[in-house]
Amino acid sequence: MLLHVFLLFLLVNVWDLVVLDWLFFITIQPDLVVFPGTEGLAGYRDYWFHFRASFLHPAPWIAGVVLSLGAGTIAWWLGRRMWATSS
Repeated sequence: MLLHVFLLFLLVNVWDLVVLDWLFFITIQPDLVVFPGTEGLAGYRDYWFHFRASFLHPAPWIAGVVLSLGAGTIAWWLGRRMWATSS
Protein backbone atom coordinates (compact mmCIF):
# COMPACT_ATOMS: atom_id res chain seq x y z
CA MET A 1 0.00 0.00 0.00
CA LEU A 2 2.73 2.48 0.96
CA LEU A 3 4.73 1.66 -2.15
CA HIS A 4 1.65 2.26 -4.29
CA VAL A 5 1.07 5.68 -2.72
CA PHE A 6 4.77 6.56 -3.08
CA LEU A 7 4.69 5.61 -6.77
CA LEU A 8 1.64 7.83 -7.26
CA PHE A 9 3.51 10.77 -5.73
CA LEU A 10 6.52 9.93 -7.92
CA LEU A 11 4.31 9.88 -11.01
CA VAL A 12 2.94 13.32 -10.12
CA ASN A 13 6.52 14.57 -9.69
CA VAL A 14 7.53 13.22 -13.13
CA TRP A 15 4.44 14.82 -14.71
CA ASP A 16 5.31 18.11 -13.03
CA LEU A 17 8.88 17.96 -14.33
CA VAL A 18 8.08 16.98 -17.92
CA VAL A 19 4.82 18.79 -18.62
CA LEU A 20 4.87 21.85 -16.39
CA ASP A 21 8.57 22.60 -16.04
CA TRP A 22 10.12 21.42 -19.30
CA LEU A 23 7.23 21.87 -21.70
CA PHE A 24 5.34 24.83 -20.29
CA PHE A 25 7.90 26.89 -18.35
CA ILE A 26 10.94 26.27 -20.57
CA THR A 27 9.74 25.41 -24.08
CA ILE A 28 6.50 27.39 -24.44
CA GLN A 29 7.36 30.00 -21.76
CA PRO A 30 4.37 32.35 -21.72
CA ASP A 31 4.89 35.89 -20.47
CA LEU A 32 3.14 35.21 -17.16
CA VAL A 33 5.97 32.92 -15.93
CA VAL A 34 8.78 35.41 -16.62
CA PHE A 35 9.47 38.00 -13.94
CA PRO A 36 9.58 41.57 -15.27
CA GLY A 37 13.14 42.68 -15.99
CA THR A 38 14.52 39.13 -16.27
CA GLU A 39 13.53 38.39 -19.85
CA GLY A 40 16.17 36.45 -21.79
CA LEU A 41 18.19 35.23 -18.82
CA ALA A 42 19.92 31.88 -19.33
CA GLY A 43 18.30 30.37 -16.24
CA TYR A 44 14.94 30.21 -17.94
CA ARG A 45 16.32 27.66 -20.43
CA ASP A 46 18.10 25.44 -17.88
CA TYR A 47 16.58 21.95 -18.08
CA TRP A 48 19.16 20.53 -15.65
CA PHE A 49 18.09 22.96 -12.90
CA HIS A 50 14.51 21.70 -13.01
CA PHE A 51 15.66 18.07 -12.97
CA ARG A 52 17.95 18.73 -9.99
CA ALA A 53 15.19 20.51 -8.08
CA SER A 54 12.68 17.74 -8.82
CA PHE A 55 14.76 14.60 -8.27
CA LEU A 56 18.26 15.24 -6.94
CA HIS A 57 17.36 17.57 -4.10
CA PRO A 58 16.43 15.67 -0.90
CA ALA A 59 13.29 17.72 -0.16
CA PRO A 60 10.99 16.03 -2.75
CA TRP A 61 12.09 12.58 -1.58
CA ILE A 62 11.55 13.43 2.08
CA ALA A 63 8.16 14.92 1.30
CA GLY A 64 7.26 11.91 -0.85
CA VAL A 65 8.13 9.45 1.91
CA VAL A 66 6.37 11.43 4.64
CA LEU A 67 3.25 12.07 2.55
CA SER A 68 3.18 8.45 1.39
CA LEU A 69 3.36 7.21 4.96
CA GLY A 70 0.52 9.52 5.96
CA ALA A 71 -1.67 8.75 2.95
CA GLY A 72 -0.95 5.02 3.15
CA THR A 73 -1.77 4.95 6.85
CA ILE A 74 -5.06 6.75 6.27
CA ALA A 75 -5.93 4.45 3.35
CA TRP A 76 -5.11 1.40 5.48
CA TRP A 77 -7.17 2.72 8.39
CA LEU A 78 -10.16 3.55 6.19
CA GLY A 79 -9.95 0.16 4.46
CA ARG A 80 -9.77 -1.63 7.78
CA ARG A 81 -12.67 0.40 9.09
CA MET A 82 -14.78 -0.47 6.03
CA TRP A 83 -14.08 -4.16 6.51
CA ALA A 84 -15.05 -3.94 10.20
CA THR A 85 -18.41 -2.30 9.46
CA SER A 86 -19.31 -4.64 6.58
CA SER A 87 -18.87 -7.83 8.62
